[in-house]
Amino acid sequence: MRGLNWGCGPVDVWPEGWTGSDIEDFGQEHVGNILNGLPWNDGTFDVVHSQHALTQLPFAGLRYAIDELTRVLAPGGVIRLEDADPAKAFKAYQLGNESWFPNGDESVSLDEKFCAWMNWFSTRQSIITKWYAMQLLQETGEYVVVSNLPVTPGLPGLGDRPDESWRVSAMKR
Repeated sequence: MRGLNWGCGPVDVWPEGWTGSDIEDFGQEHVGNILNGLPWNDGTFDVVHSQHALTQLPFAGLRYAIDELTRVLAPGGVIRLEDADPAKAFKAYQLGNESWFPNGDESVSLDEKFCAWMNWFSTRQSIITKWYAMQLLQETGEYVVVSNLPVTPGLPGLGDRPDESWRVSAMKR
């Protein structure tokens, strides 16, 4: 099995068969912006995983990014997307649940925690719902949405932010 962890961020130990890609250099195999294309051939990977990376892209680039991840995924492969869930944040905010927000600073107001979370301390460029991610996958015409897998097989330590995330998994036709 060959997997791509796109938007990988810092990873201490790379499991066998996994490749990292990020716009920043954390020592992974590929450093570059997905909006400039990925360097791999069509169908290189059996699994593509992205956690909390799509929201770092400009909204206008989301379709291209999904198309590029689709291109490098082999037929029968699985794509797994996970990102910040604005619906969960709004619910926590409406309920006044300050402890939901992982800002860690008890001295700031609920409003400040909510605003900081929504733009993830000025790094988010897009807000994406689970349903919009599913729409983007379906619009490629390449996927069947199969489930919300709890973790990405073979890539321990990822998929560990369920309280603040949505997840979508799909199989490429």
